[in-house]
Amino acid sequence: MLAVIQSVLRETCHLAPHDELVVGVSGGPDSLALMVSLYEAGWRMMVAHLNHQLRPAAHVEEEGVREIASRLGVPFVSRRVDVIAYARENSMSIEEAARHCRYRFLFEEAHRIQAKAVLVAHTADDQVETFLMRLLRGAGGEGLRGMRVSLLPNPWSATIPLIRPLLSVWRAQIMDYLAQRELQPFWDESNLDNAYLRNRIRNSLLPQLESYNPQIRKLLWQTSCILADEEEVLDAQLELAWREIVVEHPAKVLGLNLAKFGRVPRPIQRRVIRRAWQFVVGSLADLEFTWVEELIDVLLAEGVLRRQVGGRLLCLKDRDQGYFLKLGASLPSLGYPQLESDEVLVVPLSGRVTLGENWLVQVEVVEGQPYLAMKQRQVQPYEAWIDFEACKGGVFIRPPRPGDRFRPLSMHGQQTKLSDVFINRKVPFWLRKAYPLVCSESEILWVPGYTIAHSAQLRPDTRKALHITLLPSG
Repeated sequence: MLAVIQSVLRETCHLAPHDELVVGVSGGPDSLALMVSLYEAGWRMMVAHLNHQLRPAAHVEEEGVREIASRLGVPFVSRRVDVIAYARENSMSIEEAARHCRYRFLFEEAHRIQAKAVLVAHTADDQVETFLMRLLRGAGGEGLRGMRVSLLPNPWSATIPLIRPLLSVWRAQIMDYLAQRELQPFWDESNLDNAYLRNRIRNSLLPQLESYNPQIRKLLWQTSCILADEEEVLDAQLELAWREIVVEHPAKVLGLNLAKFGRVPRPIQRRVIRRAWQFVVGSLADLEFTWVEELIDVLLAEGVLRRQVGGRLLCLKDRDQGYFLKLGASLPSLGYPQLESDEVLVVPLSGRVTLGENWLVQVEVVEGQPYLAMKQRQVQPYEAWIDFEACKGGVFIRPPRPGDRFRPLSMHGQQTKLSDVFINRKVPFWLRKAYPLVCSESEILWVPGYTIAHSAQLRPDTRKALHITLLPSG
């Protein structure tokens, strides 16, 4: 057992004996063995004990762990938490609340003393129980790989790893280790309470399975190990796919490149969807397999779609782009300018005017040699130089109208549907209705972010121009 711990800490986690460790010790056989074995191997540590105040013996166990740590000369810290009240306040089960409080305490102490890692004493038996718990709840390979030896980042820290050095050690080995040293662990009588699923698996299901195959624990543990190795490969593929497919926008909005999404295998598509769901919704706890499949089918379908899934997430699909956002959130502008009303806005010939909540229009008249001035600077997507001759009847900003047509500069005077311009420029369908158009009395002069009209172009002999820019107002 000592060799296993040394190998995990040194070779897998790249830690050294002088590194400060926080070790969670309940006083049970597993954590007691971990504490003592680390002491015998000369590792530097602080023992941390959380008193959940769930049982009459809890205070006795707290003092017992304190006494053992004192005898070994190891620093000790403890905290008492009303887990029942915490569970009630946060709508959690007692088991979930105890776990949440325990890890929060361990990592708070780790951050306080700037420890290099937090160690807990989950064993191979715990891994088998976790495998079965997740199997019964319908987990896939990602869940069935079980607990990881080292987890970073984790839900409690982005800098301090959670390490489980005993995941390949069986409880029988631990009991032999403690017996050889005449150490008596504290026993948690709640482990016999079959109200908890893990206890029912440990006390009832596993003994039944052993009647079919006495080696079932070993086989399930091996299966978990195989899945863990395979998941590492799939995780690497997911990272590559995520970088290729997904764009993270502000306010928890995700954009997906559907052509690239369609080219990755179905298992990677499922992982992209699961990760996207977690990004937008915040949790995978209630995500159902059928919702994942539904989202994949929506993204791969033809045409424009809008779909609510699971009462949590809104999927917007616009031909070659998909978007996920939390149901009920405002539709994202994705950096595009938007009008707040259908009213026509008169553009002044100089100065600034507000355009919607987050944009403004800046206008100036340039005389003399505006063509040369334009050529000497790099024109940005939301900046245009318009021949003043095209503006004589006034310049206006309005939203699109049914049947709008446009003569882009690039088409040498030929008309095209404005809707086709939006499609070609990949403007999301829900943003087109309020998209600002710069117009004269008779035609569209400029589609911001795209191009000016053929009739609005500056020529070398142009002597007067309107220089107009759309700017974010934030």
